[in-house]
Amino acid sequence: MRIRREERRLADGRRLYLYEFDEDPGDEIQARQTKFWSIAAPAWEERSAEIEDWLAPITERLLAAMPSDETALILDAGCGRGSMRMKNRVVGIDIAPAMLDPTRRVVRGSCTVLPFRSNAFDGAVSRLVLMLVPSPLQALGEIQRTLKPGAPLAFAVWGPKERNGWRAAEETITEHLQIRPPRPDEPHIWRLSNPEEVQTFIEESGMALEVFESVEIHCWEKRTAEEAFDLIIALSGGLS
Repeated sequence: MRIRREERRLADGRRLYLYEFDEDPGDEIQARQTKFWSIAAPAWEERSAEIEDWLAPITERLLAAMPSDETALILDAGCGRGSMRMKNRVVGIDIAPAMLDPTRRVVRGSCTVLPFRSNAFDGAVSRLVLMLVPSPLQALGEIQRTLKPGAPLAFAVWGPKERNGWRAAEETITEHLQIRPPRPDEPHIWRLSNPEEVQTFIEESGMALEVFESVEIHCWEKRTAEEAFDLIIALSGGLS
C-alpha cells in the first residue's frame, strides 16, 4: 500500500493533513505469491526430505557463514517450512501461512517490510528467495537494517539459466500451457541468475561482497522425464 500525505494550512493557522492511499504493484504480486505458495505447500511438505537432499550443498554453505555461537539469533528470510536446521536460535519469516510450521519460531510477513527492530539479528540467511520478491533490493535493505553491525548475510539464488536443469522443464511447460514468460522486472527464478547482475545488486545495496561461490545440485538423476514433469507441476501448485 502506498500512502501520500499532503499538508495544508488553514486560515486559523491549524494544519490539515490529507492522506491518499493506492495499491502498490508489489501488493498484487505478493497476493499472487501467497496464493501460489499456499496451494503448493502440501507438495513441498510431502517431499521435504527429498528437497532438502537436493539443496544440501547450498544449505551447508549458507549455514557455514553464520556465527558459531549457539546463542546467536539468526533470521531465516523466506523460511518456508523452516527446514534448514541450525544450531543457533532462529526466527523465520515467510509470506505464505500454509508454508509455516507452527512448531517453529516463525512469523508471517514480507521480506520487503520486515516486522523486526533494527540491529536485532546476529546473522541472516535466505535460500532461493530474493529473486522471487517484488523488490529484491528493498528486501536486501530490510535484511541489512535488521542485522547488527558486522553481522553476516548469506543468500542463494539460482545460477545461469543455460546451466540449470529446470530450464528445459520450464520452457516445455510454458510452451505447452501457453503461459506468458515473466518480464525481467517480475519475480521469477531466473532473476539474479547472472553473476554480474548479482554483484551489481549487492553493490547497489551498499553491502560488501566477501564470498561469491557457485554450487551444483542434482535433482533429476533418478527420475524419468514424466516423473520430473509431474514433480514440477506439484511443486508449482498445479501452476496456479
